[in-house]
Amino acid sequence: MFVVVDTNRIYASLLSKGKAFEVFRLNSLSNKFRFVSPEFIFFEVGKNFDDIVLRSKLSKEELSEMFSFIKEQVATVSFENFNTHASESERLAPHSKDIQFFALA
Repeated sequence: MFVVVDTNRIYASLLSKGKAFEVFRLNSLSNKFRFVSPEFIFFEVGKNFDDIVLRSKLSKEELSEMFSFIKEQVATVSFENFNTHASESERLAPHSKDIQFFALA
């Protein structure tokens, strides 16, 4: 089963290493889900990484390891592969920043 992962789930995983991260960890063992996201997601998280380090209670090294692990778990998809759904997702998405995630879904 494909699951579209949005940026907030990755932020939540890195900030607390709580339930959101646990989903990635457990799935690495079961491979029940195939996590996918638009290709810009890791650039987006990477450019905010210093802010994440400041807000997290985890060390920078631990966050880097977790980020690498999550990147291994989430396949990125080029916009060209789902842009035909962009106009419909524009109507459905609650925020403009969610359009690509809705189109991919």
